[in-house]
Formats: sequence, C-alpha cells, structure tokens
Amino acid sequence: MSRRQARGWMGVALMWLCTAAVFTAAPAFHVVELGNGSPVDVNSSGMVIGVDSSSLTARPWLVDSSVRTYLPLPLGATSALVSRVSNTGVVVGHVNGQPLLWTKESGTYRVSVLPLPTGATGGLPVAVNASGDVLINYGTPTIYNGYPYFSSVRPFLYTASGQLVDLARQYGLAESPSVTDMTDGGRILTSFGMILEPDLATTTPAPAPPPGWTNYSAARLNEQGAFVAKGYMSTSDGHAALGRYVPGRGWLVIHAMIGAMYPASADGIDEQGNVTCTAFGGPSLTTADGRTLALGDLLLNGPYGFGSSGTAMSDAGHVVTLARNTAGATAAVLLEPSGTLPAPDPVVLTGVAHPATSSAPWDAISLTWTASARAKAYVVERKGPTDAEFVALTPASGTIQLKYDDTSIALVTSYTYRVIPIGVGGNGPASNEVTVVSPPPKDGVAPTARITSPPSGSAVGGVVTVVAEASDNVGLRGFEIRYQPNQGSEVLCARSYAQPRPSDTLSCTWDPRYLPSGATAQLIAFAYDDIGNYVQNPISVTYQPSSTPDTQPPAVTVISPGRNETVSGIVKVSARATDNVGVVRMELSDSRGVLLKTVNAAELTYDWNTAGLKKGSTQTLLVRAHDARGNGGSAKVSVRIQR
Repeated sequence: MSRRQARGWMGVALMWLCTAAVFTAAPAFHVVELGNGSPVDVNSSGMVIGVDSSSLTARPWLVDSSVRTYLPLPLGATSALVSRVSNTGVVVGHVNGQPLLWTKESGTYRVSVLPLPTGATGGLPVAVNASGDVLINYGTPTIYNGYPYFSSVRPFLYTASGQLVDLARQYGLAESPSVTDMTDGGRILTSFGMILEPDLATTTPAPAPPPGWTNYSAARLNEQGAFVAKGYMSTSDGHAALGRYVPGRGWLVIHAMIGAMYPASADGIDEQGNVTCTAFGGPSLTTADGRTLALGDLLLNGPYGFGSSGTAMSDAGHVVTLARNTAGATAAVLLEPSGTLPAPDPVVLTGVAHPATSSAPWDAISLTWTASARAKAYVVERKGPTDAEFVALTPASGTIQLKYDDTSIALVTSYTYRVIPIGVGGNGPASNEVTVVSPPPKDGVAPTARITSPPSGSAVGGVVTVVAEASDNVGLRGFEIRYQPNQGSEVLCARSYAQPRPSDTLSCTWDPRYLPSGATAQLIAFAYDDIGNYVQNPISVTYQPSSTPDTQPPAVTVISPGRNETVSGIVKVSARATDNVGVVRMELSDSRGVLLKTVNAAELTYDWNTAGLKKGSTQTLLVRAHDARGNGGSAKVSVRIQR
C-alpha cells in the first residue's frame, strides 16, 4: 500500500471509529504539573513540547511519561522554538525563521534544518503528521524577538521522503494560501477554511462564515473535516468570535462577540469534535454535542486557576496550558482525559421556622445546606400537605446560594424539603429530607411602657432623674425615654437588645432649664418588640424653677473595688452618685490625675487595667460627681497592686 493510499485509508478508518463517539456527559481531566516553561503542543499519547524562558533564550523541551528532555539545538544556535509534535513523537519548530525537524534515532533526538524553496528566506512549520510529513509556510520573514512574521507565504509539504511539494501549484490554486493544520490522514487546512485532500489533487471548498461574521481564520482540523476558527465580526471596533464548523451540521458559534480588549484564540479540536478556545480571560471546552464549559470546572484534582495564555489539544483530547496551582505558582500543565465528570455529592440540609421580625417582616421556613464541591447551583424542592410528589421551588437552573427562605407557606403547616445539587457532571443525589412546621401567626401584642419617675403632673425645678420600665409578651428589642419639646433630638436615652428581653428599667437625667418658667413638657416611654409592635406612653410635667439656689453637692459612693483591697489584672470599678436635684456628670481619675472615664449619668462603671502598675504599690481612684449648678462631690478608694 502506498503512503498516499495509507493516508486515505487511515482517514476513513478514523472517521468510522469516531462517528458515534460523542460526549453525552461532561469530560473530566486529571491535571499533571510539568514544571516551569510554556507548553506549546501535545500529541495523542500525552507527549508535550514546550519552551523555557523567552523566545530570545528559549530552550525547547519535551515531556514524555513525566520525564522532561531538552531538545538539541542546531549548530551555532543558542535558542529555538518548537511548534508541533506528531502522534509518533516527531517535533517541528524553527530558529529565527529557519524550519527545524527533531526526530528520534536510537533513543536520542537529533535536529536538522529543513531546506528552503527557491525565493524563500525562512519558513514556519505549522504541523507534522504521524508519517513524518511537515506542513510549512515559507516566505521572507521579519524576525521580532526570535519569531518570524510573514507578509505573504507559500505553503509547502515537506514529505518524509525529503521532497518539497508546492501545494498551491500541486492543487492548482489561483492564490497561495496560508496553511494552519494537517491530520494524520493527510488532510490540510487553509486559513480561510478550504481543505486540501490527501490525494494531492482535490479540495473541499471553504464554508461560508456564519451570519454576522465577515470572514474567519481556520486554526485546527480533525479527520472528519471539522475545524475550529476565529471569526471577525461585521464591525470596525476589533470584535471577534469563535466557532466550530462540522460538515453536514454547519457552524456552532461558541463565543458570539468578544470585545477587542479580550484575547481570543481558536486553540484545538480532537477526533470526537471537542474544541478548546480561549476568550474572556480563560480557556473553555466545547463538547461535541455543543455544551461550552469552563476548563477549570472539568478537573478531578486541584483546584487550578487558568489565565489567557491559550491551550493546545491532541487528537485524543489531551489539553496543555499554563495554570496556577494551590500554592499560587504558575506551571505548565497537562490535562489527561479521565472519563466523565462525576455528579456533585449530596448536601446536608437543615430547616427552621422563621417568624416575622422587624428587620425581616415575613413569615417563612428558612433552609440552609452545606456546599457541594462540584455543584454549580442547587434546586430546592418541597412537598406540602396536598402534594403527591416534590415540587421545585427554584428555577431548573437552581440558585447559587446556600440558603433559601420559603415564604409561600400556610401558617402552622408541615412541609418537607430536599435540595438537589446540579453541576457540570449532571445532577447529584438529593439531600436528606427535613420536615418543618411553619411559624404561627405573627405577634400582634405591643409592649407596655411607662414613666415611673417623676410622677405625671408633677413640677420639676432643675435636673431630674427620669426612670421608665417596659415589658413585652415575647421580648423587647428596644427601649427609649423621649421628651418634648426637645433640643434637636427627641431621644433622651435609649437601649437596644441583641436578644429579646422580657422586661427592663431605664434611667437618665433631664435638664429642663431650657424651658421658660411654667412651661409644660412631655416625658415619653417608648418601647418596641422584634416584629415592630411599639408603644409610646407620655406623661406631662411642669417646669417651676426653685427660688432657693441649689448649693448641695452630690454624694458619691464607690461600690467596688473595696477600700485597701489587693487587686490585679482587669479590675471592675463601679460607683454611683445622688443629689437633691440631679447628677449630670461623673468622672473617674487615677493616682496621677489621669481622667479615665466621664459619663453623663448617676452611675459609672469602668474596666481598670492594672497590668502596667508597679507591683506592691498603693493606687488611689478618685470619683467626682457634678450637678447642674456646678456643685461637686467626690469619693476616693485606695487599693494595693498584687505583688
């Protein structure tokens, strides 16, 4: 059988073998780290080629079975770039635009410089097949950072027997196209989508671009004639697109419009029709049946983070790219096909009745569940008293939250719930079932609150202490004493509660001397509960200033610490003061006269840190109290710092 016949037979055989091999589930990959450097290509046995460092000092390497081998350089060269590796391990590349071929002889790779056709000064190998045929774009390149750039090219096939075949002349093409890929069966892809068939005579015309594309650049081809391409939109602002063409099925547009600021590349296609692309900052895989999935969602180990460096894909579905590992280091990685992605693990579900509150004024059953590592979303299902089966509460796409409030409930009714994790690998098993009785009707009883001092209808002559008490059948959430007319804020003092409190007493001082003599004022006890029920209960008092000046100072009592007590660490200081009219301010200072705390109240507490004081020393605390007339009283207490 001739080589040309063998190529044609191989193409038919591969086409027949792969026709029914379409993914019905998401493919899975196992990540193998390959070390530093940039991966360039991978073959069907998982052999990877790449380069170290930049293109100016690049060292080409090959990794086979996790063993890295550095490829030899041509005589006099200090660097070289590799471009493709065949399924039989033949490697092609170039050095400063001179095409190179690496072949293995007696277990060792040897490098040779490929010949140039007449009129060409350089060439870029773009593909090599299992037979050793090399596809090259020749021309006169401009070298920039070690990479050749061509204004025009002439495509040639350098055969394994050493012949240079001018493809434009061989196929009778009016124009000389750029070629981008070649299959093991010998099919050659041109950049505009025409396929040069293995008989070296016939061509398959390029398909028209999809609607909205002005043209496209075809990148990679499989034996079935399917290829992946980068499209160019009917706009002038640099927008692009990515798509796959399959004979008999037409185009699948993978990314419809990619902004000019985003990198976009059509990277690879395998024999099953799976495609890898890079867009919007990350690589994706589009399955043969048309699902586009983030590459990072298909890994069995990791996690790994992917950037926008692009990918390469083998005929058998291997993928190489750059990735960040869990340590944050960037490395070349090989993604080995490993069957299909498992479905997410089940979650653990809990549920509680949620009575309406002031901050969340709705009755509900609140559900929470644990995260499932492979889940992308969760579907919440419920079975009510009249349901024969579970009914979905969320859309089919699920929710990405780990909680759900079911408000479509009847009160004091039993409901059963379960959560199903959904992932790229399909739906996971349902969670445990939980049954919850919905909350009773919300509390409609307001708290009670009243001013207990001063008495309603009494006269006040100066600063007074206002005392109020409140309670609630479920629990207080807040308690205030208010006054009218006020001086900018109606709240005299307030207290809020992290947890509802059945009852409480609140006190603060009020100085009515801003009022004219004989004026009437209101003191209001205001309280509210968790649901927002509230009460405000006012009393009236009259301001009657005393004709006798107040000269009596407040009396101060230090409650703790005790006199001459030995203390250490954090000491609780507590004091209170009384006055015939009212205390307006209390102050606490230490032996050095440093003011530790000031409060506008008749009680003072302070956590005194004695850690920095001399052990065995005597320290004195001074508490002062003042009334509105400026009268002051004080009390001292001396303590010993523990040795």
